[in-house]
Amino acid sequence: MSQLRPEDDLRHDLSESRKGRESLFWLMPLPDENLMLLVYVWLYADGSAGRFVIVGENDPKAAPVYDVQDGLTFVGDDLDKCSIGGLEIRLPELLTTSELSYDTEQAGFDLHFTAIHPPFSYHDNPDGCPSWLADDRFEQSLTVTGRLRIGDRTIDIDTTAHRDHSWGTRDWALMQQWQWINVQDGTDTTVNAYTNVVLGERTVNGYLYRDGQLRPLVEVSTAPDLGPDYHQNGLHAEFTDADGRTAVLDATRNSAVRLDFGNSPLLINEIGCHGTLDGRPVPVLYEIGWDGTYIRRLMKRAEATGDGA
Repeated sequence: MSQLRPEDDLRHDLSESRKGRESLFWLMPLPDENLMLLVYVWLYADGSAGRFVIVGENDPKAAPVYDVQDGLTFVGDDLDKCSIGGLEIRLPELLTTSELSYDTEQAGFDLHFTAIHPPFSYHDNPDGCPSWLADDRFEQSLTVTGRLRIGDRTIDIDTTAHRDHSWGTRDWALMQQWQWINVQDGTDTTVNAYTNVVLGERTVNGYLYRDGQLRPLVEVSTAPDLGPDYHQNGLHAEFTDADGRTAVLDATRNSAVRLDFGNSPLLINEIGCHGTLDGRPVPVLYEIGWDGTYIRRLMKRAEATGDGA
């Protein structure tokens, strides 16, 4: 398994990367609240940055918090202590702990994340880390404590979460469709699964963590339940790792958001779910990214004919 260095949790030189950018993502499904929190940060080679803070309920077109900003100034010396558009990021112990703070009229949070296992590099999958996805990308299951406020509603947080950090080339236009799944049975069993179709070929990335062993996935099968608007309502998935260990997931949507950034070639559908992993209840986040031209054409046809997915 790859041994990532603590400095891999800091900024990287993007000057030699085609379409280079650095991205960090934290996600927290809250199925008992019918909510999910998504926090995403991106940095460009020229030093500028962007970020979004999104809270999804169960109407993908009406998120209670949808704060997306680009062309921002990165404030700080590095990622271990910085601010981007009012989002405060701290990495007290690189590759192990992270903290996020945010406060607006719509929402606010102070959250502390702790890693359940070492970071997993996509280079450790049989397909490796695709060159169009990143120079390297790591994923990590977390616990999280703190507080989340949405308007006047405050929620005490003591649950599980997930994060990733990637750097290098990100060629969105090559990606035809991907599915990204994050599942956590407490701190005992966790799954990150990522399948992508590029130029007609399918790649598999991610891991199964169980019994203290972090192992790469070698196969992922998914059967999404797509609604008439092509937003997923849930899924059935089966995972197999390099040791032959398996896990079976069934999930049903309880929160959703559609990420449509207008000038992007992509349309991304996110759902938070109640799920079961091998029969045990688990929180789930399930993302499908689509080629925007393709899926918008299908959505437009469905609106006109009523003949959706």
